[in-house]
Amino acid sequence: MTDFSLTRLPLLALLALGIACSAGCTAEGTTDEPETEISTDDITSVVQSSVKNQSIGNCWVYANLGWVESMNKRATGTELNLSESYGSYWDWFTKVTSWPDTALDDKGEFSAGGTYTLFKWEVSRYGAMLEKDFIPEEAEASRSSRQGTAIRAFTESLKNGALKTVAARKDRALVRAELDKAFGLSPEVVKKLDDVFGKTAAGTVTGAGRVKRQAAGILAPQDIQVAWPDGRQNGAEQRGTLADSVTAGSKAWFEVQYPTDEAGRRRFQIRMQRALHSQAPVLTWWNVDFNAQTGSKFSKAQLDSRGPGRTGGHMTLGFDYQAKLADGTVLAAGKDVTDQSLLTKALATDTKVEFFRVKNSWGGTGLPGVETAPPSGYYDLEMAYLDAKVATGYGLVAVVFPPGF
Repeated sequence: MTDFSLTRLPLLALLALGIACSAGCTAEGTTDEPETEISTDDITSVVQSSVKNQSIGNCWVYANLGWVESMNKRATGTELNLSESYGSYWDWFTKVTSWPDTALDDKGEFSAGGTYTLFKWEVSRYGAMLEKDFIPEEAEASRSSRQGTAIRAFTESLKNGALKTVAARKDRALVRAELDKAFGLSPEVVKKLDDVFGKTAAGTVTGAGRVKRQAAGILAPQDIQVAWPDGRQNGAEQRGTLADSVTAGSKAWFEVQYPTDEAGRRRFQIRMQRALHSQAPVLTWWNVDFNAQTGSKFSKAQLDSRGPGRTGGHMTLGFDYQAKLADGTVLAAGKDVTDQSLLTKALATDTKVEFFRVKNSWGGTGLPGVETAPPSGYYDLEMAYLDAKVATGYGLVAVVFPPGF
């Protein structure tokens, strides 16, 4: 039995960090086209899973599960399709039961935002599930319509329904029942959750035991094989499980805030470049201003010409970059670089990174089957934009690095 009073204070700090990521996580003009695996020659060659298309403001769930899928694909050569709906289900449960008096913001809205730190806590407690096992109807969908329906129904319950009062929100079985309804879970799936966690979710994915969670189709972090580069060993590949990556220890990934001084920023960029050279899917947290967007690119010039617009925090996965060396040589994104001397020069302090390319969760871009730059579903974030003032901070907020970088 877990004493939830012991987890409330640290979780409060995690939720506070996640508020900024709750807005601006959906884009206008996205499509519902399913994406195939990206195959292209790049300065870097990060293994990524398929691009998806979020329907609500839970970018961080898509980014973090994409990070898990990427590390697993590197380790196994196969692609998991983890359920962002499952991750959102337990995130909403955590927020409402942990902070029943502030479940809605001052505008009466429920926040779907979060952070890497919050993800680590939730995946360690509740694990993950394949989409086909949680919402079978969306097993092959790149975009979840169920999440949009669920957040509207759950918000209505918090405003005017069964979860309107603080007392009701403290009833863990009731909150779970409302989530079961909001997500339209089948009786069979509800029973699986009951078997592993109990109706009040007092249990944990590891506490249930391997046999019980396997019968339910729920994956604990130690059930998911991953591979990652270790910066302490010149990027040599290490293997283990997701439990290694999300728990404290020498194998854990870690989040670093982007500095505000020029020299510190260049050192930070070099860390990102080194990690990408070693094929690490670095989680990249940045501020979106949609007035800076032109197609699949965000630029300071566009932002300056249009002025500030709609903003919000966003989380994506690093994939590639473009840089100009001191002698004027351009290492172009999407072009294979095999010359080690050029890669070394790319890490020089006088090299200028022109943009970082990220895997996004806004669906496909361009026409299906037509080669584009960046590839469909990927976005280029100009360095000048990432260094600029955006919203209440700067373009780039933080990056999650593998050990040793």
